[in-house]
Amino acid sequence: MTSPINQVWTGWLTRPMRRQCVSERKGTTDQRWWAAAFDQGRENIAAGVLNQQEQNSSKSAKNIAKAHGKQTIPVGVGIKTLGVVLFLSLAGLSSPQRAQAQTTVNICNRTPQIEAVILKALGKTEADCGSVTAAELGGIRTLEVRNSRSLTTLKDGDFDGLTGLEWLRLAENDLGSLPSGLFDNLTSLEFLYLGGNNNLSSLPSGVFDKLTKLEWLRLDFNNLSLSTGMFDKLTSLRGLWLAQNNLSSLPSGVFDKLTSLEGLNLSNNNLRSLPAGVFDKLTSLRVLNLPNNKLSSLPAGIFDKLTSLEDLDLHGNGLVSLRPGVFDKLTSLETLLMTKNNLRSLPPDVFDKLTSLRKLYLWGNGLICVPSIPSSVSVLWVLGIGQGQGHLSPCAWVNIKSSGTTQVSERAGAANTDTYTVGPLATEPTSSVTITVTSGDTGAATVSPAALTFSTSDWNTAQTVTVTGVDDAVAQ
Repeated sequence: MTSPINQVWTGWLTRPMRRQCVSERKGTTDQRWWAAAFDQGRENIAAGVLNQQEQNSSKSAKNIAKAHGKQTIPVGVGIKTLGVVLFLSLAGLSSPQRAQAQTTVNICNRTPQIEAVILKALGKTEADCGSVTAAELGGIRTLEVRNSRSLTTLKDGDFDGLTGLEWLRLAENDLGSLPSGLFDNLTSLEFLYLGGNNNLSSLPSGVFDKLTKLEWLRLDFNNLSLSTGMFDKLTSLRGLWLAQNNLSSLPSGVFDKLTSLEGLNLSNNNLRSLPAGVFDKLTSLRVLNLPNNKLSSLPAGIFDKLTSLEDLDLHGNGLVSLRPGVFDKLTSLETLLMTKNNLRSLPPDVFDKLTSLRKLYLWGNGLICVPSIPSSVSVLWVLGIGQGQGHLSPCAWVNIKSSGTTQVSERAGAANTDTYTVGPLATEPTSSVTITVTSGDTGAATVSPAALTFSTSDWNTAQTVTVTGVDDAVAQ
C-alpha cells in the first residue's frame, strides 16, 4: 500500500501546479512552486505520520487487549509545534524492543540549538536532556532550526538516534561548514533543507553518502562550489535546488548518478558555459531552471537526452544565438522561456520538433520576426510590455544556391560572368519580400539585379543573380 507521503509527492509536478506557477504576463517561471513543494512535504509527513500512527496504535491496542483480555492504553508523546502525535504502545513490544524504548540517551552535550529543538519536539525541558529515551528520539519525524544567526557550527553526533527523521530544515542560519558524518545516522531522511546559510562555501566529501532515501535537497542561497561525486549516492533524489550559489561552472559528471531527478534549479548563478553532456544522465528530468546566468551560447546536444523534460527556463542569460536542432529531442517539452536574452534571430526550424509545446515566451529579445511555431502552442508571448501589442510576422527564409565557386574574369568574354540562385522561400509570405543584392567590391565585380522580389505568387521559384567582372584598368 502506498504511504500517505508517497501519495502526496507522486504528483508534485502536476500540470495544474505548473499552470498556476507560470506568470502569463511576464513569461517567467514562478520559483515559489519549488518552495511550496518542499514546505508542503513537512505538512504531509506530519499528516501521514499522524494517520498511520493513530491507525497502528489503535489496531495494536485492540489486538493486545484481545490477546490478554484487558484494556491497553497507548502512551502518547506530543510534538505540538509540528502538529504530530506519536503513539508508543510499550505493552505491544518484545523484550528487546521494550528495553530499547526505555534506554536513556544523554543529549546534553549536543549543539545547544539542536538540543533545544529535540527537547521541544518531545515536549521536554532542558532539565530532561539526560533522560531522553531511544524510542523517543527514533520517533521524531521533523526538525527545524531556522533564522538562528548564532548557529555557526554543528557537531558529529548532533542527530544521532534520529533514525525516523524524515524532514530536516537547517535554513537561514550562519553555518560555515558541516562535519563529514553529520547526517550518517539519518537513514530515513527524505527532505533536507540547507538553504540560506550564506557562509557555507563547501561541503565535506561524502556528507550525503548515507542519505539513500533522500528525495529533496535544498542547497540554494549559499556560496557553494560543486565537486564531482558529491551527489553520487543520492540515487532516490527527485528535486535539487542549487540557485543563487554564485556558481561559475559545473564539474563534468556532477549529476551523472541522479537518474531519478525530476527537478533541477540552477537559477541566478554565474554560469558562463555548460560542460558537454552535463545533463545526459538525467533521463527522468521534468523541470530545468537555468535563468539569470551568463550563458551566451549552448553546447551542441546539451538537451538531447532530456526526453522527459516538460519545462525549460533560459530567461535572462544573454543568449546571442541558438544552434540549429538545439531543442529537437525535447519532444515532451510543454513550456519554454527564452525571455530577456539577446536573440535577434532564430534558426528557421528551431521549434519544429517541439510537438508537445504549449507555452512559448520570447519577449525582450529584439526579434524582428519569428520562425514557424508548432500548432500545439496555445500561449505565445513575443512582444513584452512596452514593446507594443500583437505578434511579429513570420520570418521569410531564403536558400542561396550556386553550381560551384563564383569566379569571374576582368576581361570581356565567356569567363567574365557567373550566376548563382537565390530562393525559393521556405514558406509563403503574407506579402512581397524584397532582398537587396550588393557586391562587396564594385571595383572588382558587380551584381544584377540589385534587388529580388518574391511575391505570394512566385515565392517558391528561385531567382538568378549575375556577377560580372570589372576591368580595373591596371597596366600589365
